[in-house]
Parts: sequence; structure tokens; C-alpha cells
Amino acid sequence: PRTLQKMSVRGNRLSLFNSAEAIIEVNYLENLKDLDISNQSSFRPRERKHVPLRDESVTYKQNPCADSYFIKFPTGLEILRASNVYYTHSCLPPVRTSNHSHLKYLYLSDSGFLEWIGPLGFNSLEELNLSENQCTFIKTDFFNYMTHLMTLNINKNYLGPYLASNSSIRVFQDLRSLMHLQMRENFINHLPKNLIRYNVLLKELDISHNEIETLDLDIRPLKQLTYIDCSSNKLTTLPKSFRDSLDRIAENTNENLQNITIDLSKNRILCTCENLDFLEWFMMSQVVVRVSPNETCTGYDGNLTQAYQYLRNECKKDNSVREWL
Repeated sequence: PRTLQKMSVRGNRLSLFNSAEAIIEVNYLENLKDLDISNQSSFRPRERKHVPLRDESVTYKQNPCADSYFIKFPTGLEILRASNVYYTHSCLPPVRTSNHSHLKYLYLSDSGFLEWIGPLGFNSLEELNLSENQCTFIKTDFFNYMTHLMTLNINKNYLGPYLASNSSIRVFQDLRSLMHLQMRENFINHLPKNLIRYNVLLKELDISHNEIETLDLDIRPLKQLTYIDCSSNKLTTLPKSFRDSLDRIAENTNENLQNITIDLSKNRILCTCENLDFLEWFMMSQVVVRVSPNETCTGYDGNLTQAYQYLRNECKKDNSVREWL
């Protein structure tokens, strides 16, 4: 019926691109707003082969991922749920849609997309979920047309080596409407300084459950930032430049009756004289620094508050703390 607004064909054996007939057949449903074609991979082996990190200089002309796909959605479709969908190639290829597409929410998690080539021509998207794809590579122009995207979920991939490379520096720069960026569980140990500096509307950043040892992101332009989740990493401190940026944002958010919070629980905060300036900032800053109850630190048998109270006195004494350690 043409009045149908929500449709589900979950749990079949469709392919998102090679069996696009599934979408073509519903194009006449002009009032369809929510289409669910998830869980089409019950027959696909669960283990996927990992691919090496690719360089931007690679030519994609003979790569099947370079083939462009055109998908026409029902005019009123706003939500497409296509998680765990079988696709014969392990990549997200270039995708074009009709200009009148109003798709706002796209869910493509757990579908074995090891490389995101794109670009995806969904210029009305507000939320994109690409989590749990074991992705190792994103082509620089993949997000080019997503100027209205507000929420990006790329949790639980293998993007750590890629994000540490020069290829990643510009990957998010066109997402000028982005407010929520989720990158947890990606085996990240380093993020380029300018990775998110152009996402000036960003409010929440989740980089938890990674392997980050140093955090020196340039967040100075991110005046809307209210929450950074750095929990479950390997941080021992925060650089002064990063702390200063947090303080400036805190001054701005306080004027708007908001707070900025950074979650540092389950890290390896260093409690020594060399890191006393960080501990003082932790205790005194207007930034809300979240840690686990009774969180211990490296170099002191006690929690952060106890360590600060001890070190602020002992570090003034000649060699006392060093002898104690």
C-alpha cells in the first residue's frame, strides 16, 4: 500500500548493492520513511580477512571498489537500517543517489566493510553508523558530501594505524556540522594534532577503550565542546597546551551555564613531582575531570587526591620524593 510508512525485511539473504532490487521495488512507496533490511548475512562466515593499510597514492581504477553505484530511494525515506548486510566486496564503494533523497539516518554496522572508499552521496544525512566493520582505511573524500552529518559512529573498527598516518589528517574536515564523534575501541595509539580542528560544532568526542598515550589534539576552535571520553587508555598526563585549551573552553561554557567534562578514568596517571602541574590542574581547574572512585595512580600507593596532597608538600623538599620513590 502506498500509505505504508515503515517496512522491515530483516533476516533474509539480500545484498545491499548486488541485490538493489530490494530497494528499487519499494520506490513506489512514496510515504515510506523507515526501511529495515538488516541481518541479511546469516550464511556468511563470521571471520573476515584483514587487509593492510592502504596509501592515498593507490589507484582504484582496477579495483571493484571503484565501481560507482546509483541507488534511488523512495522520496520520503528518512531511515535506512542496513546493518549486517551481505556484500560481495569488502569495501564501501562510491554511491550516488537521486538529488531528492531525504535520507537522514543510515546504519551500516557489522557488514564487513574493511575499506571505506566512497564518496557516499547522501547529502541529507544527519546520523551515520559504521561501527563494527573491522575497517582499516578511509579514503580522504569519503565524507565529502555529508555537510549535514551531526553524529558519526565508527566504534569498534581497526582504524588505529590509519588514524596515526598522514592519510587521516583531512578525513573529517568537511564534516562542519558534526556534533558527536564516536571512535572507541579502534586500537588507536596516536591521533594527529589537527584531526578534528575543523569540526567547530563538535560537542562530544568518544575515544575511550583505545591505547592512547599522549593526547595533543588541537581543540581550540571547538567552542561547543562539552564532553571528551578518554577513559580506558594509557594516558599518564595531559600536555599543558591541551589543558589550556580545555580551560578556555570551560570559561566559555560556564558563561552559557554548561560544563566541559573529560573522563580520564582507567588510565595511568603519573603521580610524581614531574607531573605535579597536571595534578594541580586536576584539582583546581573549572573543567570537570572524571575519574573512577579511589582511582590509583602510577608512582604513589593511593588515589589522585591523596597523591596531590602528599606531593604538593614533599616536592618542595630537596630530593625527598625521589628518595621515597
